[in-house]
Amino acid sequence: MSAATDPYQPHLIRADALFTAGDVVQAGQIWQAILKRDPGHASALAGLQRVKRALEPPIGPDECERLLKDGCTLFDMGQMQDALAKWEQVLAADPGHRRAMAYANDARRELGMTQLQSAPDAAPEAPGRVPGAGPETPAAEADRLVMEGVQIFDMGAVEEAVAKWRRALELAPGHPDAPKYLELALREQAESAARPARRMPAEPP
Repeated sequence: MSAATDPYQPHLIRADALFTAGDVVQAGQIWQAILKRDPGHASALAGLQRVKRALEPPIGPDECERLLKDGCTLFDMGQMQDALAKWEQVLAADPGHRRAMAYANDARRELGMTQLQSAPDAAPEAPGRVPGAGPETPAAEADRLVMEGVQIFDMGAVEEAVAKWRRALELAPGHPDAPKYLELALREQAESAARPARRMPAEPP
């Protein structure tokens, strides 16, 4: 069912706005009300799953990192809603997590949803830099480069993305995401180079 023909769309938008603003319970009540009328409504079911995850106990740094990676895998497979759910779990534990925020907003943009906003005291002054925190650290710069690489890779700028991920690894050799993205891009470059060039038809004599 498309958003244009979904009679519950105004309620879904309101529930999403409430959830984003932190009113998890009221958002859940709206999704539950939709499901009473339409038990198989996919968006409302997904909304209740978001509520369930938001009410779960806080997760630790290792679990956050795993969820970030799982979300990236799902996103690359085209499973935007599932990827968003992973990144929202991270944001529930750490609302100021920059990578989770950037990834979540990428997924929300693909899904036609409103963008999340960082809390005023957590919003960066510029990519990778927090007001009053001094110069950008190598680790923060590496995170920024990885995010930028993901964005431009999706736009087809493979070589530029490779350069950013290589630079990220120079700054932070143990970065958890850069090697995976770099390997993916290099494999795509190799496959593209291996494809035979399309021959133009010969001109008639």
